[in-house]
Amino acid sequence: RRPKPVTSIRTHSSPTFVAKAGARRSRETMRAWACHSYNLSAARGHMEKAALYTDHLPMPTPGPGQVLVRVHLAALDPLDCKLLSGALRARFPVAAWPFVPGFDAVGTVERLGDCCERFRVGDNVVLCLGLQESCRKGTSFGPAGAMAEFCVCPEAQMSKAPEGPKEEALAGLPLSGLAAYQALFTGGHSTANGPLGRVGVGSKVLVLGGNRGAGHLAVQMAKNAGATVTATVPPSCLDWMYDLGADHAVNFREEDWVEALRGRDFDVILDYVGWATTVHEMDRASTALSPKGLYISLVEFEAFDGVGARYACQFKAMVPEVCTADLDMLVALVSSGKLQVAVDRVCPFRDLRHALYECRDGQCRGKVLVSVQDGLAVGVEGGA
Repeated sequence: RRPKPVTSIRTHSSPTFVAKAGARRSRETMRAWACHSYNLSAARGHMEKAALYTDHLPMPTPGPGQVLVRVHLAALDPLDCKLLSGALRARFPVAAWPFVPGFDAVGTVERLGDCCERFRVGDNVVLCLGLQESCRKGTSFGPAGAMAEFCVCPEAQMSKAPEGPKEEALAGLPLSGLAAYQALFTGGHSTANGPLGRVGVGSKVLVLGGNRGAGHLAVQMAKNAGATVTATVPPSCLDWMYDLGADHAVNFREEDWVEALRGRDFDVILDYVGWATTVHEMDRASTALSPKGLYISLVEFEAFDGVGARYACQFKAMVPEVCTADLDMLVALVSSGKLQVAVDRVCPFRDLRHALYECRDGQCRGKVLVSVQDGLAVGVEGGA
């Protein structure tokens, strides 16, 4: 079974786009989806007011070492939903409102700030604004994330996108790819401020949420490194997991993965679904870990503060760091065909709210993308 074909989605909750006769927009503004405050109901799945459409958001201006990019495709991540709900505000506060969601994009360099040396106007690029990089006090990226006509990104958080038919795959790569690669091999930024994963030949790895954006990439990377890989997935993704190289797959809808995998002595468990949120759940997870095993959450953060070791197992949270070397390496892997980025669907720009539903639901195979240029020639009614 393969990922579902690219489709456009229309729902009754989507705003209606209509042409506005004679309407003119200032070159100093752009179209975007913007959030004006945290939406606490988004945590319960209500995304109707998570973001509002606007056609007059101020154009961001690149500062020193920054690049203005015309966005072609942007990718959604489950962290977008958590961020908009306010669940991450203690650790990753939105620096300024309005805030445009979206961390990942592919596009074309439109303008360069001072001191930029790696890119030229017209270059195709893949970028990652990053959670910890963009959601902190003092960020100077401008008002726009990826869900806008233009965004500003530091030059150090971008890579050149090779010409070819892989634009969709590259759009879905950055944050998920970094979350997989750094957790498995380099450690990234953890609550312990130290290295994490050191997966290699003979390692035993369990991926919770193997069908998700970062999860399906982690399955491939761990297998390519010589590890034995198990993944939890919904029933529709079981065959697909084996196609990606997983040695075992657990249908989490029909089986309690802890009971099914008790005593398997995993060296690393990567949690991309936010399964462990209490000490009781961590204690249960420890029965599937090796005596010195490591449980890494890339979704829950506060729950892991100060937990440290449980039964000699380590429980840590990790946030990927946007590193040029890692991003360049991931782009090369995708471009060479050694790493497959599954795109569940590409939604038109007008359907961002529904795309957020799709991403939060967790049933997708891989990534949900938004075609930012789709529908930009028309206006919107009911969006703001």
